[in-house]
Amino acid sequence: MKNICNIFKLKGHLEKSTTLIKIFTLSLIILFLFIRNEASFTNPMFYAEDGVIFFQQNITLGWYAFFTSYAGYLHTIIRCVAFIASYFPFTFQPALYVYSSLAILLLVALKILSSRVPFPLLVRVCFALLLVLVPTSGETLMILVDVQFVSSFLLIILLIQKEPHTKIGLYSDLFIAFFIGLSGPSGILLTPLFLIKWFINRNSYNFILATFITFTTVAQLYMGHMTALPIYLKSITLLEWTQFFGIQPWAIFFGISGSLTNVSLLWLNLFYLTLFWILLPLFIYPKNKASYLLFIILFINILAMTIRLSGSLSRDPNFFTALNNIVGSRYTYVPAVLSAWLLILSISEIGQHFLKRFIATLLLGMILWHSFLNFYTNIFPTDFHWASYATQAKTGATFNIAINPYPWKINCSNYSCDNRH
Repeated sequence: MKNICNIFKLKGHLEKSTTLIKIFTLSLIILFLFIRNEASFTNPMFYAEDGVIFFQQNITLGWYAFFTSYAGYLHTIIRCVAFIASYFPFTFQPALYVYSSLAILLLVALKILSSRVPFPLLVRVCFALLLVLVPTSGETLMILVDVQFVSSFLLIILLIQKEPHTKIGLYSDLFIAFFIGLSGPSGILLTPLFLIKWFINRNSYNFILATFITFTTVAQLYMGHMTALPIYLKSITLLEWTQFFGIQPWAIFFGISGSLTNVSLLWLNLFYLTLFWILLPLFIYPKNKASYLLFIILFINILAMTIRLSGSLSRDPNFFTALNNIVGSRYTYVPAVLSAWLLILSISEIGQHFLKRFIATLLLGMILWHSFLNFYTNIFPTDFHWASYATQAKTGATFNIAINPYPWKINCSNYSCDNRH
C-alpha cells in the first residue's frame, strides 16, 4: 500500500508536465460526459427552466432579469449566458446554453488542477475526474439551470487554496467570488467559513474575499426576499430526521436500495446515521487540515438539504413524498463529490493506517460502482425540433414549444421568444 501512496506523491517529471496532464484530464472529462449523455453533444436542447424561465425572461425583461430572483435566489451566471446568447440566431440558443454549462464545468476542473490547491498533482487529477464520475441522473451535468451545483466547487476551492502571488490570480478569485456568490445558495452557505478564515488569518486577501462573499450573500437574501435558504423549520420528528440524515447518505453515495428510506425503526436509522457520520471522519488524516474543512463543508451541505426537506414538508405533509422530491441527484451531487474527495485523500496520505486506507478504497469503489451501474443518462429523450420554430418566433405568432422534460413547454406570443424583428 505504501507504493500506492507514493504514486500520489510523485512530483518530478509529473509536475513538469502539468500542462499536458491538464489537457489529458480535461479530455477525459469531455469523454466521460459524452459517454454519460451523448445527446448533450449531438443534439443539445433546452431543459426545464433554461427555456421557460431564463431564455424567455431575458427577452421579456431585458436587463431587469439580472435582478429577478427565481426559487429564492439570483442566477447571475445563467442570466449572463442568456444575455450573450440572445445576440445569436434563435436556432443556436439551446446549444449555447448546454455548451456554456460544459465550459463552466471545465473551468471548475482547471481551478481544481491549479498548483495553488494544496494537494499532489495526481490527487487534483482525481478530484477533477470525480466531478463527472459520481452518481448522477444527468440533471447536474451539461444542464445550465443546475450549474450552481457544479460551480459551487469554485467557492470551495477558494476556501482551501493558497493565496495568489499575482494580480491576475487575485482578480480571478474576486471575479469567482462575485459571480458564483450571486449564482445560487452556495455563497450563503459558505459565508461563515470565509469569515472564519479571515478571522484566523487576518490579511488583506482574506478580508477582501470575505467582504465580496458577504456582499453577495446580503444581495442574495435581499433580492431573493429572504427565501434563499428556507428558515421555516416544520416540526420534524426524530424518526424523520434520522431517516434523512442517516440513511439517505448511504443510499445515495453507496448504492444502498432506496427502499431503506422507508425504514421505520428508529434504532436502525440511528445505526446508519452513526455509521456514516462517525465512520467518514475516521478517514481524515490528522496532518491534512484541508480534509477537515472539506468534511465541515460536507456536513453543511447535507444539513442544508435537511432544512430544505423541512421546507418541502411544509408544502407536503407526507414525509416520503417530500423526501423523494428533494433527494434528487442535483441536491446530493456536491455531498457525493466531497465524500469521494475525502476518501481519495485518505487513500493518498502517507502514514495513514492500512485498515483505514483499505476501507476508504472499498467505499470509493462502491461509489464508482454505483455510478457505473447507471452511467448513461439521456436527459434529452425527445427531439422536439427546436429549429423548426424559428420562422414562427420571428413573426411574433402565438404558439407553444415543447421542451424536455415532458410536459414542460415555452409559451411564445408577441415576440416573447425572439424580439430581433
